[in-house]
Amino acid sequence: MYKTLTIIGTRPEAIKTAILHKLLLENEKFDPVLLSTGQHKTLLTQALNDFDISEFHQLGDDIPDISVAGKCSIIIGRLDNYISTRKPDLIIVQGDTLSSFCASLVAYLNKIPLAHIESGLRTGDKWRPFPEEMFRQFNDLSADILFAPTESARQNLIEEGYK
Repeated sequence: MYKTLTIIGTRPEAIKTAILHKLLLENEKFDPVLLSTGQHKTLLTQALNDFDISEFHQLGDDIPDISVAGKCSIIIGRLDNYISTRKPDLIIVQGDTLSSFCASLVAYLNKIPLAHIESGLRTGDKWRPFPEEMFRQFNDLSADILFAPTESARQNLIEEGYK
């Protein structure tokens, strides 16, 4: 079985990955796990319930209200520990959130292939939105599989040298 790990932390990530997760569950070739980082625990749980997904793993308690760098260090530490026991064949992230950035970094550092949903979106200004613009660019850079949501996003990836 091919072990996938979809890592989410926010309500929008839950909504945008729920159908994919359900499709992976239905395919006997996959052993999918949905993992929440705890970034927005309550809203995320409600969103997953809307898709009849009640089984997902939780990294730990909610992330405290501290600096982005502080949150990042907590999420990275928790993810690295989790991944060392799960040993996924593929990590899946969505968008430009702190959770997706941390997951992309941990996947890269552990040499685990990464799929990035919603790749190629660009504003052309690394400070707007902050820090999301740099998160999405790093996610694309570290990904092995890119899913561009629009033709414009696909063109951005081509212009940046992605194939």
